[in-house]
Amino acid sequence: MPLVLVSRDPKQIPDELLLHIGKHFPSIVANNLTVPEVPAAHLDATDVEIRFSDFSPFDVKKRPLEIVVFANDFLERKVDLEERTRQIDADLRESFSIIKSLNNFWVWILLMPGAFLDVTEDSHFEQASKIVENWPDWKKDTIQSEILNKKKG
Repeated sequence: MPLVLVSRDPKQIPDELLLHIGKHFPSIVANNLTVPEVPAAHLDATDVEIRFSDFSPFDVKKRPLEIVVFANDFLERKVDLEERTRQIDADLRESFSIIKSLNNFWVWILLMPGAFLDVTEDSHFEQASKIVENWPDWKKDTIQSEILNKKKG
């Protein structure tokens, strides 16, 4: 599940652009980071999470728009990572007219090992409980209690 961080200068990048990015960018990321020959690397738009933030006065070297994409590291993604990044840039420019004229932004894809578990769904509580069963008793009691309390709440 890729995580996208979008930072902007609110004086230069309007809210409307962020709304469009939130709506359309997950598909762009999914299309460009999917690896057809690796089932674990198949993505669709619902797999992509996006977080938006405005710059603070303490940020250094900021551009009007900065996009960081964190995604799981697959060798097949790594091989042509620069091309995937260029294609995301091209798709962004094609999708959003304001970006066509914006020459001062960047897209950065960071691949790294990762695991995701959504513990808000009942099936995942059961999976998490099964994982905890293999832990030492002192750790198991603490974590399992927290999981069960969250499930009840």
